[in-house]
Amino acid sequence: MSEIKEKYIENTLAPISIKTTEIILDQMKNCICKIHIEGNKGTGFFIKFKYNNKLLRLLITSNHILNRKELKPGNNINISLNNEKILKTIKIDSKRKKYTNEKLDITIIEIKDEDKIQNFLLLDDNMINNTINNYNEQYKNESIYILNYLNGKEIFTSLGILNNIEDNKIFHKCNTDISSSGSPIILLKNNKVIGVHNSYDKNNNFNFGMLIKKPLLEYIKLNEVNKNKNTKIVRKKIILENKIENKININNYIIAEINIKEEDIGKKIRIINSFEEYKRNHGIYDIEEKDYYLYENEKEIKSNCKIKINNKNINFNYFHSFKEKGKYIIEYIFTNNLTKADLIFAECELITNINLSSFNTQNITNMNGMFGLCKSLTNINLSNINTQKVIYMSGMFLGCEALTYINLSSFNTQKVTDMRSMFLGCSSLININLSNFNTQNVTDMFSMFFGCEKLKYLNLSNFNTKKVTNMMNMFSGCKSLTNLNLVNFSTKNVTDMRNMFLGCELLKKENIITKDKKLLNDF
Repeated sequence: MSEIKEKYIENTLAPISIKTTEIILDQMKNCICKIHIEGNKGTGFFIKFKYNNKLLRLLITSNHILNRKELKPGNNINISLNNEKILKTIKIDSKRKKYTNEKLDITIIEIKDEDKIQNFLLLDDNMINNTINNYNEQYKNESIYILNYLNGKEIFTSLGILNNIEDNKIFHKCNTDISSSGSPIILLKNNKVIGVHNSYDKNNNFNFGMLIKKPLLEYIKLNEVNKNKNTKIVRKKIILENKIENKININNYIIAEINIKEEDIGKKIRIINSFEEYKRNHGIYDIEEKDYYLYENEKEIKSNCKIKINNKNINFNYFHSFKEKGKYIIEYIFTNNLTKADLIFAECELITNINLSSFNTQNITNMNGMFGLCKSLTNINLSNINTQKVIYMSGMFLGCEALTYINLSSFNTQKVTDMRSMFLGCSSLININLSNFNTQNVTDMFSMFFGCEKLKYLNLSNFNTKKVTNMMNMFSGCKSLTNLNLVNFSTKNVTDMRNMFLGCELLKKENIITKDKKLLNDF
């Protein structure tokens, strides 16, 4: 467990009697536990609620207290209640449902009858059942409290104010100290949980935590998929059939060019993404459980890809050390057709050219972040790419800051639902062909062209945006944009259009072609 420092912050809440805090503590002390990991301690809490008429009972804490290493089948989690010296043991096995997310800093573990946990906190109704567009408006300045093991020793009630919620992050001024991480953030008005405390933000002088709704829904979604063993068997059968049918397709490959400079010699350069960061940020995966269908991209790439550098075979390695400067040709030879290509070249910062004209993408459904942060990429051939089954294109070209032109005229996007941040940070992009884009099923266009500061003209006349709900920052930072064709845009279902044209310094209202008056309201 990595140590996260806490800081004592003066309580900003109006005085509340000691008797009130004693009542709270007496009623809820057995809903809080001390977690013992490798000599360190943190706080966790038990919560229960109904979802689709099914009662869920969970242990929740921070990811930096319990991460995927501790959640491997065969491990035991030791906890103590009400400062008792006797430890309870929660046994982790392949059947126990679990979820952990490093980016959100949260871990959720299913509680079973055998664990003999009797006391649970309740969840605020807005966290699961209700749809609220702005949680900051809902909870800002609410009186809250957290229950935690102060310094890992005694249970402590800390009262304070919820200052702000931004991107699911709760900023608050409840007093905390070492071992407070993983504590519940509870509304004083109804004694129900809305979040989990994580750490201290020194830049803003706030303690912060995470709104609990998103991770709870991800936990539910993840484990609804995992429980359907029949679906898993069917998918395995399909994969096996594909292997037999395709065998080795020598025409299925990608050619990339990488430019090694003097300062790069001897360094380990990423030549294909390992997906480790993606897995950490999007939930737990258990290799022991052969759970191939949620986060198995690494295995899929590794088992299906052979790599050549300057026509010499190399052992498969995500990182390669180059001994001399110069240009190198890398061939990625795929022996079977992939189903996911998300983040496949993410952060391959030295790749300058990519040719996918012979890459078989007919079964790929996910292209999220496919070329994300390929900062040196200047040329990409997508002429024969097949995107008919693709659903996700979020961040596909994010941060490709050297690309000046992308021809996507061959793209079939009729099934795509997510295009958020697709071209975010493509700061050198001068021209982009989106004439064949079908956006009839897209719901999210958040920051789609954010920071495309050299784009002068965008023709999105073919865009159907009837299902889009988020257009926040869509053209923000497009400071060279002078003409914009949005003639078929509909914002009927859009709930967030904040900063849509922020920083479009040369764009005038009369040069935006649209029938939708709502589009121009905040221009």
